[in-house]
Amino acid sequence: MTQYEFDEHTFKDRKPVGCYVYIHLSDEGVPYYVGKGTFVRAWLRAKRSRKWVNFYKKRGLRVSILKDNMTSDEAYKLEVDTIRRLKDNGLELANITSGGLTPSRYRIYNTD
Repeated sequence: MTQYEFDEHTFKDRKPVGCYVYIHLSDEGVPYYVGKGTFVRAWLRAKRSRKWVNFYKKRGLRVSILKDNMTSDEAYKLEVDTIRRLKDNGLELANITSGGLTPSRYRIYNTD
């Protein structure tokens, strides 16, 4: 468990079920991104914002699944709440929105 109280689940025995909320952590265990996903989204480095790519290149990537097996609406709510909580605690995040549905006007980048 990191100092931010997130269990790191790698789901070696199973994949996350349904919609889930994930946190990207630095190699030191400090959260820098919160997202909502399905399937293997949390582990993908493609289709990320330039800000996320910069954080990733400087800090590394560890994945923590905060909660899975949720509806899309439940996951969006938890994503928004988690982003707000981390920012309220003074963390700088790579998120370019406050969570929920992402506006289509943002550019996405690959890490390659």
